[in-house]
Amino acid sequence: MSLSEELGHDFQQFLLFKIESKQKNPDDLIQSTINIIQHCLAAREAILQFFNQFFDENCLLYINNLNLDVLDKESTLDKFRKYYDQDTKSVNKFNNFNKSKDDLPSTSSAGDQTETNDTPLSPPIQTVEQKTLNETNFLQKVDKYTESITATLSELLEVEDDVDKKDLINWILRFVATVPANYSPTLSQSAELVEMIKLWTNCNVIRSLLNLVKKFIMSDDDKNIDFVLIKLIEHSPKSDWVAAYLITLLPNDKAKMSPAFDFYFQVKQLKYQSHRYLPISLNTIRKQSLIHLNQI
Repeated sequence: MSLSEELGHDFQQFLLFKIESKQKNPDDLIQSTINIIQHCLAAREAILQFFNQFFDENCLLYINNLNLDVLDKESTLDKFRKYYDQDTKSVNKFNNFNKSKDDLPSTSSAGDQTETNDTPLSPPIQTVEQKTLNETNFLQKVDKYTESITATLSELLEVEDDVDKKDLINWILRFVATVPANYSPTLSQSAELVEMIKLWTNCNVIRSLLNLVKKFIMSDDDKNIDFVLIKLIEHSPKSDWVAAYLITLLPNDKAKMSPAFDFYFQVKQLKYQSHRYLPISLNTIRKQSLIHLNQI
């Protein structure tokens, strides 16, 4: 199958799932979205919207202690779960059919007497242990999808041109700034930076995305940290905890001394005209320290 034919198939599967709500194998669907975003720049926005929803639902599960009942009935993850539930039921039905053949009443004749061993057949009952195991397996699948998607995004950050790379980073920053703040509004103030960092860096999705931002920063320190800080300023104050966390990741002889945090809060207070921002030098930023993050 040629690349164009493969992409045509991938688009068909994606559109059937998104527009017509057709049930699709999640393994195949995730691979289709990965193929599309790798090879079709024109469709990138649509795929990123899909990833946004997928990651958002992951964050919802995380903040609700992985309780699958919080998922909306039309959500992506709920559709995935229904697919696997049906798949599990089909396997169970097949196994129960084979078991029922072994349990059929047996007859033995001794003269005119017939002895019948009746074994009642009953529908399978899913135990609490089985349900928990199914949910655990499903959540492990979801984690693997997250790994596959973020690995693909990481590859794109290595090969994209500067404009497309920054568009991708901007999408990531917007997500990590807004979604956690929406799910934990009482912690999304500057006074609660440490609590936000502790809470959300334990979330697989958020941690993976922040690692991509870190990779972007490290690839060209001065230039890329400028871009990231300015974008975070646009999303402030929801993004303040993100800025604080990223600053702690920057190379520094004293890991707990911030090279940029204080500067970040100074710059975000400034008013720029015609969207023309003052140049930011990482060397200048590093002269400033952050006492606040000594707690982390």
